[in-house]
Amino acid sequence: MSIAPNFEDYFFEELTHGDYDDYWKETGINWEEYYGQTSDVPMVHIGGWYDIFLRGTIKNFVELSYLQKTPKWLVIGPWTHSGNMNTFAGDVDFGQESAIPDFQEDYQMMWFNYLLKDSIYPELPKHPIRLFVMGGGDGSKDANGRLNHGGYWKDFDNWTPAGSELSFYFHDDGSLNNAKTDRLNSFTTYTYDPDDPVPTLGGTLLQGERWRL
Repeated sequence: MSIAPNFEDYFFEELTHGDYDDYWKETGINWEEYYGQTSDVPMVHIGGWYDIFLRGTIKNFVELSYLQKTPKWLVIGPWTHSGNMNTFAGDVDFGQESAIPDFQEDYQMMWFNYLLKDSIYPELPKHPIRLFVMGGGDGSKDANGRLNHGGYWKDFDNWTPAGSELSFYFHDDGSLNNAKTDRLNSFTTYTYDPDDPVPTLGGTLLQGERWRL
């Protein structure tokens, strides 16, 4: 990390704050400490399923929606951090509909015009929550070698969406599914070899096009 001194300093500063002290309570790090001081204005909370900050994005939306009166929206796409102009995350592509190609200009301007000028745009959510539901692709690979995973946008009224919370159980044959089991000692094992990592579609990332578990 020495080739990027600013990131190196940032990283090591975090390592020196093991306790939940004033460092972690700063405005730019933990908004939760300042909900009561936050202006009651309309907000659009945008995050990605693979974004390292997704948990905070959802919490901010939920808590401020409860505490304040003005409308709040939550938009989550299949992106890494700041990847909302891409159709892919790592080696997986979700289709053209997954991206917001003109996020910095057109998309943000639509929201400002809607909230400040009462302009109407069919592209904006009709409900408080808009989520990208991943899946449905044919599994083929495109010219860049990315898996065609597919997906679609869907609007919801509440967090969490009905039917989205599922319980999974380990079984003696090593499988994991939502069929309940009475055995409390079912388990599975695997060998982790950092020299031969297992590719994964998941993970929360700050930056990067590829990741491995």
